[in-house]
Amino acid sequence: MNADASAVICTTRVPVPGRVKTRLMGTLTPEECARVQTALLQDEADVLRECAVDSFVFHTGGDPEPLRKIFPEAAFYPQPEGDLGYRMHRAFETVSALGHRKMVLVGSDLPFLSAAQIRAGLSILDRCNCAVGPSEDGGYYLLGLRTPCADLFQGQAYGHGNVLENLLLRLRTLGMTWDLCPAAGDLDTRDDLLALLPRKEELRSNLRRFLESLEVEGPCRI
Repeated sequence: MNADASAVICTTRVPVPGRVKTRLMGTLTPEECARVQTALLQDEADVLRECAVDSFVFHTGGDPEPLRKIFPEAAFYPQPEGDLGYRMHRAFETVSALGHRKMVLVGSDLPFLSAAQIRAGLSILDRCNCAVGPSEDGGYYLLGLRTPCADLFQGQAYGHGNVLENLLLRLRTLGMTWDLCPAAGDLDTRDDLLALLPRKEELRSNLRRFLESLEVEGPCRI
């Protein structure tokens, strides 16, 4: 364990064609959807290495061996059955039981995730109960806690534009202190993919190479 007991948790599906990035199918083939998910994960693994804290991958969707190759330094745990809130809570609970006292959880669809954003979340936990990274679609891409809190996830629904608003209301109701990290976007839809093309040079190497491979096939490819 690192000196300040910090940890980063990544939640993801195994990048299997036909099972990941399904909202991009029709724009991309199932194999390309798996490739873009793999590229996002490879870039995220680079970010976690830069953070130099303990890392954990909570996975679903099949044999995690492809993930082990991407995150060789991480500890791996299968996600339990249940809704997203329950699965996040169990991840925090598992990592906390190992002695970690500052935990930041992120997803796996974040093209611009940086070590600075994760460090900002960990720094917030020095003074607050919770750190939150707002996403551009009304949700959140990062959630940090000092201790697990099952009540934080009770009655929460996901997959709509009020996820962040509902989380902040829940934090206030529970009397928890919190602060925000810089906002970030994710990559889920064709529009998200198109928005990345003019910003390729800002991306990390793996996702940038994937986008360049699509452009080689012609300007009408996507």
